[in-house]
Amino acid sequence: MFCRTHLPVRLSARHGVYLCLATRELPSALSQCNNPINFVNSLHFERGIVVVQYQSKRYQFERGENSGGIEIKLDTRFSQTGHLFIEVSEKTNPSNPAYVPSGIYRDDSWLYAIGDYANVFVFLTRHLRWLHAKGLCTEKETPTARGFLLPESGARKYAATVLSHEQSGQMELTLF
Repeated sequence: MFCRTHLPVRLSARHGVYLCLATRELPSALSQCNNPINFVNSLHFERGIVVVQYQSKRYQFERGENSGGIEIKLDTRFSQTGHLFIEVSEKTNPSNPAYVPSGIYRDDSWLYAIGDYANVFVFLTRHLRWLHAKGLCTEKETPTARGFLLPESGARKYAATVLSHEQSGQMELTLF
């Protein structure tokens, strides 16, 4: 059985730009492509939006993870639970006493992209902050992250857009 996968290909050694190319490969090829950042960036690229991932820790600290101001998260449990885990704070180690703002509370991100390899929901971070402040969603805490659970119905309602390869070239983007 074949499936559609996205294999990362380095386009420019000088600039560290990567792109995922759509190919038909055996399902085992998915192990080569378990990078949600490449996947989400390839979906943007198909729509004419180029996002450059910063490779150095210094650039990521000073400017954010990428040139688009997009916080990208993979939610591997979304298809099982029907909820997205929207991160609000994190800590690098469970033994650390304090959480630090992250996810939708990063100052360098204006968009928050989260989902799985079937659908990626793109939100304005300010809309997710508003949802969090309203307290309408269930809070959740793990040993290294705090956040809230957004049901798929709410995700479809509040997302600026939902990206998938099936919709490639047919996206309507309403951010304001």
